[in-house]
Amino acid sequence: RIKKGAADAIRQLQRENIKVYMLTGDNAITARAVAKQAGIKQYEAEVMPSDKAGFIKKLQQQGHVVAMAGDCCRYHEHPANGGFLHKKSFRL
Repeated sequence: RIKKGAADAIRQLQRENIKVYMLTGDNAITARAVAKQAGIKQYEAEVMPSDKAGFIKKLQQQGHVVAMAGDCCRYHEHPANGGFLHKKSFRL
């Protein structure tokens, strides 16, 4: 289940023409269910943290401004870890 208000927040971002992607380590069935609940059309399942960093870097190289949110981790740029370093846990 997604947190209360998450789908509304995602819809608001989408109304502002902000593309929302979901990258998750969860399996495809879980990812599809969560994406559907949240109203996210673009998602990828079974993604490793290093692959998430690569996906973000690719978007940045294409000139996109990227923000990342998650349910357990905050990342900061760090060249030794593919551009991102887990700093501390938090919950949205």
